[in-house]
Amino acid sequence: MTFEQYAETLQKTMADAIAQAEKLAKVTAKNRLAAINDTNRANDLVRDWEFMAQKKAAAFVEKNRKKIRLEIQNDLLRLVALQLKNSGQSPEEIAGWLDFSPEIKST
Repeated sequence: MTFEQYAETLQKTMADAIAQAEKLAKVTAKNRLAAINDTNRANDLVRDWEFMAQKKAAAFVEKNRKKIRLEIQNDLLRLVALQLKNSGQSPEEIAGWLDFSPEIKST
């Protein structure tokens, strides 16, 4: 192989490598843009779902506000009564302090 042949082969190889690298760069840029668009669409969907979930939760709480409040109040009274009972207070004292009805007192 002569020097000219070697130089020509090397030049062709380099040109082919550069062309392939440019093709890969274009494909990579296209795929990167597609990934960014997919991510943006996914983020939009998540934001929409979070908004809908918040609206549904708010509507549920508003609809059931009295029931939820009563359940929380009763749960707290039961916890306080249990702590008082565990500290040695009599059921009658606890009922008087917390103004329990007989149904709650027995639980």
